[in-house]
Amino acid sequence: MGISEKSTLMITLARCGEHRRAAELAAEVRMVGNASILVTAVSTTYGICMATVQGDRKLDQLGSEERRLRDHYRDLAMASLKEGVAKGYATLIYIERDPDFEPLHELPEFKAWLAEFKKTLNRN
Repeated sequence: MGISEKSTLMITLARCGEHRRAAELAAEVRMVGNASILVTAVSTTYGICMATVQGDRKLDQLGSEERRLRDHYRDLAMASLKEGVAKGYATLIYIERDPDFEPLHELPEFKAWLAEFKKTLNRN
């Protein structure tokens, strides 16, 4: 299975609630993915996995293991996003508008990162 097929499968698995399988594939793809794949597939997959673990609950309603796993996916999503941008990804509209990014949009760390990312785009 190629990187494109793995990317499609991992996002699909994440959307279907299969966060562990999706995250395993995302880890494989992250090691070989280019800038676009890191942002549009790996980061979003981890973000969807984060949302799946949390569900409709507030953070203080999660058990300790659920909170650890949710935070782990959050950290992986942000790290993959930053890696992709460091490798040259610069399509702001995708990051701001693609529905797969919605789980990340409310994160304080994402909001802070996005503000800095916009500043770097304006400088170029």
